[in-house]
Amino acid sequence: MLLTSIGRGKVQARPAQVDGFCWTQTWEGPFESALSLVWKLSMANSLGVNGLADLFRRTMPNSLTHGPHPRSLLFNHWIDENPEVPQYFRRLVLDHGLPDLSMDEIKRVAGDEHIRYCPRCMDACYHSVFFQIDGLRRCPIHREALLDRCHRCGQKTGRYAVTKETIGHPYRCHHCHEPYGYGNAPPSVERFVSGLRIATAFDPIDALLKAYGVAEFGWLAHDDWLDHQYLERSTRRIATFDLLRRLLPNAIADDDIEQYSLQILEQVDGHAVVFPSGRKFTTSSNSDRENVFKEVDQYIVQQVQQRHHSRCPYGNIPLRYYPPFNDHCDGLDPMACPLNIGYQIWHHHFRGFNRSYQSVLRYPVSVWPYSTVVSNEMWGAFCLCAYFFYVEVAKKWALLIETDSDGRVVLMSKLRALTTLAVDLNYGIRSFPSNITYLSFHPLGHSERRSVMAVAADHISMDALLEDGCQTQVH
Repeated sequence: MLLTSIGRGKVQARPAQVDGFCWTQTWEGPFESALSLVWKLSMANSLGVNGLADLFRRTMPNSLTHGPHPRSLLFNHWIDENPEVPQYFRRLVLDHGLPDLSMDEIKRVAGDEHIRYCPRCMDACYHSVFFQIDGLRRCPIHREALLDRCHRCGQKTGRYAVTKETIGHPYRCHHCHEPYGYGNAPPSVERFVSGLRIATAFDPIDALLKAYGVAEFGWLAHDDWLDHQYLERSTRRIATFDLLRRLLPNAIADDDIEQYSLQILEQVDGHAVVFPSGRKFTTSSNSDRENVFKEVDQYIVQQVQQRHHSRCPYGNIPLRYYPPFNDHCDGLDPMACPLNIGYQIWHHHFRGFNRSYQSVLRYPVSVWPYSTVVSNEMWGAFCLCAYFFYVEVAKKWALLIETDSDGRVVLMSKLRALTTLAVDLNYGIRSFPSNITYLSFHPLGHSERRSVMAVAADHISMDALLEDGCQTQVH
């Protein structure tokens, strides 16, 4: 800090000059976001949008882009590509991202679509980069719910990026221009040094992300996991962060996390996974998938027909596979039991016909999970959990089907159902359920590599499925 005379022998402290700008390191809080620091830089030097555009030697785009923003402060490689940006402020942006993670690892847990914030932190002119993690539900400092809308006007916040809307409104909403904090006083330089006890509050999250960065995750199927056309990107990020929290050692409180309905099946160094039916397979070869599928198929038919069909309101129809008329499943009976329809869809995805018209496993499911060879128990669990998923698809189908006064199916409702559920019905679009994923990793301090199958579902047991029965209430 420098001292400036203000007359009568009095002096006041003023920030030092860094690269020609008014700045001091005391304005940088622990785990503070690059956005918050850029806002402080703008306010302390009265830069505005044009001044910051000159500083970063970049045009200032708006927020209306899809995917990662070209000026994202989360994926901040763009600033390192321009050597004309002053060294200190390039470091300011690069050093205040998510620690020790690659771009792919960051994309799995955090997003830049909107600024997520704690109002009480905004009152103190503070914003943490950890708030951009979708799976983090509350501010660890104040226990306040994190928001992605202005709590005054209800509009969505701007992009977490260097954009006109975001940079031009420090700590304020770009719609109503009111502060994001609870107070009505505008943000000011005098509040930059807040004295918040930040470090210990964020330490558990920091430790988890560092463990994630060194765990050597092999997760080739992550881009396909939870890739539904009706889900937001944030859903997968929430599920991913919750899964990482369950797999890696951490001290994050449950109340601070957006928890996702997950089940984890694990094998360590080739040891058998716990199969949902509580049984073991007799086959010994990992390549003997036909026999494993037949055992799972028999188990499903036996359980459903013995424990459900006697009370099924659709009638006691045998659980048999009737090949649909084409790959789009147009031949499905619109008014059949969801457990039966789910069985048809499941078979349609897992079995096809070779050139000799013999029924065989389709290639994509026969080699799941692509990246490695898993035990028969793990692959059998994959088959069974896929059936549970397709029953849920069948329940969505039943909810979309309409009938007229004579009880006949309204054709337009069937066409809408086929269109809405096309991704899950057509094996050519998606070969197996997107709610199942497989990953392997090597936790720091452990000698063995762990492998898990994660299933995003309310249940993965036959008991739970049959307890719900034909109910078309989608979980």
